[in-house]
Amino acid sequence: MDQMGTREDCDCMAKEAEALLGETLFSDFVTLNTSSAESTSEEVTAAKLRYQHLSPAEQGKVATFQKEAIEVCGLRR
Repeated sequence: MDQMGTREDCDCMAKEAEALLGETLFSDFVTLNTSSAESTSEEVTAAKLRYQHLSPAEQGKVATFQKEAIEVCGLRR
């Protein structure tokens, strides 16, 4: 996520993700937003597949996380 903002932005986003997404969605968020050297291609593929098939409740969690993280982390520029 370093390309998307400062280290502080990334830390804030990670804290919000952990608080709002739940264990599996948080794990997938981390897998999909870290360098490929930190995750295997199998882990990335599995996380992408799960994200493509989110339940309505999981989609709601992701939407809430995105909205909250923008506000809490001051990412609205």
